[in-house]
Amino acid sequence: MPTRRTVMQFARFGFVVACLVALIVSFRGHGAQIAAALSDVTIPGLAIAVVATAVGHVATVRVWMLVIDSFGLRIPAAESSAIYLVSQLGKYIPGSLWSIGVQAQMASHFRAKPRVTAAAGLVTLGYFVGSGALVSTALASFGLLDTPWPRALNAVAAVIAVITLTPPIVKRAAALASGEAPSLTWPRTAATLAWCALLWTAWSIGIVAPYGDYGHLVTVIGAFGICYAVGVLIILAPAGIGPREALLIALLAPTSSVAHAAALALVSRLVHATVDVAAAAGSWFWARQTRDDHDPHLTDAAGSEP
Repeated sequence: MPTRRTVMQFARFGFVVACLVALIVSFRGHGAQIAAALSDVTIPGLAIAVVATAVGHVATVRVWMLVIDSFGLRIPAAESSAIYLVSQLGKYIPGSLWSIGVQAQMASHFRAKPRVTAAAGLVTLGYFVGSGALVSTALASFGLLDTPWPRALNAVAAVIAVITLTPPIVKRAAALASGEAPSLTWPRTAATLAWCALLWTAWSIGIVAPYGDYGHLVTVIGAFGICYAVGVLIILAPAGIGPREALLIALLAPTSSVAHAAALALVSRLVHATVDVAAAAGSWFWARQTRDDHDPHLTDAAGSEP
């Protein structure tokens, strides 16, 4: 009779296979468009895009680590990277919450309560959505991004985003979700939002680098932030595929062309998918190699500042 450990190993293997199949299927039928889009990119630009996107992924891990630390969870950097980056493959399966469930399951090896880890994952996602919306609406309010809705609406949305990202609001929402009050201070929030700013900048560089469109970087930063938020909120679209690209094209078309904006969106999706898989695999091997050098359990310390 198979042991629980064997069953979980098969379950994890099945999860990864399902994610990879879903990812491949998401590009099915777009071979001609991908080939056409890649025909105009430069190799150095593509390399810069991959590196910049990877830097953005590192920033997402740091945000997640700051959030779980606020709940008193002490997970080593290698294990944290593996938990978060492997779980992110789940975004390619329709439903958006697969990643949260995987984080809760993987973190359970560190005596983390599933409800707390799930809440930490939701808070992390909330930081990404809120900061992305804030960046976009703030830039649009100052006329640095053209939107199909009134500029005044951007200003209102920016104010709302600022309020929702403040420690009292996030702490209250996190406590309701987890049943425990996290240690969310203003300095910790500032550090978290600084990492968010880095990830939006890095990911946006990853969009413009293949074609050398650095003159449009600010516009892309504004466009991608809101597109990411929309992609997350439409949970039936795996990894926001479809709605995210459609909105990105609509927001970038005024400063270039529909065809070029479509190429940017498609290559960006391809780069992100590549980095997602590479980062998940790399972090898993890193955690595996360092596992023997660390205590496989958490300490009971809680509430220390990063």
